[in-house]
Amino acid sequence: MLDTLNIIYNYDKNTYTSKSIASNFIKVDTIHRHTGQTSYTAHDCKPFKIHIGDNRIKIYGSMTKYVLGDNFNTLSRQDIKKGVEKLCDCTNLPIDDFTVSRTDISTNFIVDYPPPLYYDYLGQDIYSTWKREPHFTDKGSLYYNNTYRTKLFYDKTNWAKQNGILIPVQYQDKNILRFENRLNNQFVNSTVLGLETTYVKHIYQEEYYIKLIDEWYKQYQTIEKIRNVKLKLKTDMKESEVQQLFIANFLNIIGEDEYSKILYELKSRKVFKHPSQYTRLKNNLQNIREKHSEDVNPLMDELDYKIGNVEYYYS
Repeated sequence: MLDTLNIIYNYDKNTYTSKSIASNFIKVDTIHRHTGQTSYTAHDCKPFKIHIGDNRIKIYGSMTKYVLGDNFNTLSRQDIKKGVEKLCDCTNLPIDDFTVSRTDISTNFIVDYPPPLYYDYLGQDIYSTWKREPHFTDKGSLYYNNTYRTKLFYDKTNWAKQNGILIPVQYQDKNILRFENRLNNQFVNSTVLGLETTYVKHIYQEEYYIKLIDEWYKQYQTIEKIRNVKLKLKTDMKESEVQQLFIANFLNIIGEDEYSKILYELKSRKVFKHPSQYTRLKNNLQNIREKHSEDVNPLMDELDYKIGNVEYYYS
């Protein structure tokens, strides 16, 4: 499940110097700064990049690509442990003791239809702190952004073709949908795991690894799943019932992208005095939709089944 991993290490100058750390590597760029300080960037452990500063080391890249050679396939917990050991050998540094500053938890699913067809049925997040942001220039992706978090769906096949990435044989000519949950700083990672500080050694320990996966699934669950509106007309309807039916049908017609833009404009113009009013509005609209919707949506039923098989990824 783990893909991108960004880690940092504040080292003791009595134990290391940037030059002594850089001497562990062969492929090294030296950067002379106007302050007189020298830093280094090492490329020996691709796809990881290693930046060595005056008192801090930063390592960032894809653990999945490092271990498996691509990020179409999914890492297991044991794969992560092997990857950390491999990175220790490559850098000659105590990787287990590095602080985690970003984790991307994700996997790819073979789905029945092209991924963009699913996006109009993935609605707003139930929490108003999230902003639904489709990438209008790239119909292959759908983002949900928070201050320190990102979750997204995207067309993995389209991404690979755009970036000239070789698609593994078992994924060729398939519809590949990726769902990814990004924890973008140290605080968020530690909050999710219930730790004061998250170190690399934690992310392959069973207790904390399961928490990362559960958080990934939780972030899928908090997204509203849209079903088509059903005109449930009957005799002697109240005017308020008909109004709600019109609202449900209007939301269905304008689609999720336009709906997101309207919600964003409401916030930008500070239409409501209290933030809770935006949440209440979204909940009320969601309830209206639910009341006037079809009982099933095959596309969302498919995603619920495939993404919901969380325990499959625990080992």
